[in-house]
Amino acid sequence: MIKSHLLKRVFYQCWDWEDFKAGMYKGKVQDESLFYESKNLFLNPKELRKAMLSVCNEWPISTEYNLANTGRNRRAWLGRSSNCLHHNATENTVRIVWRSLTEEEKARANEIAESVINEWEMEYFKNA
Repeated sequence: MIKSHLLKRVFYQCWDWEDFKAGMYKGKVQDESLFYESKNLFLNPKELRKAMLSVCNEWPISTEYNLANTGRNRRAWLGRSSNCLHHNATENTVRIVWRSLTEEEKARANEIAESVINEWEMEYFKNA
């Protein structure tokens, strides 16, 4: 495991964040179909991991801003952003989905997120 306390917080303007540009922070809850797409993503570990890795690769500014800041809930951001990138779900939709998951399902999603964060940190330090 990487020593996360060695990460230095970085700052970007919100209009530079890819997640902002994709509409993740639009305040509304979306239609029921996106609820089920988000839930299905959380329930499919292989697809969830793939979506989380895609976020790290396709949204480098948002990823660095959120994962280099260890004071944030990095696992939650990764779950919300993977749903946004995967099928355009807003964070409010994903929060509702999260509350519908069992503790076991949440633990599995958090383990996947933690694994992806650790991989991102290794790459981040390697390229620093």
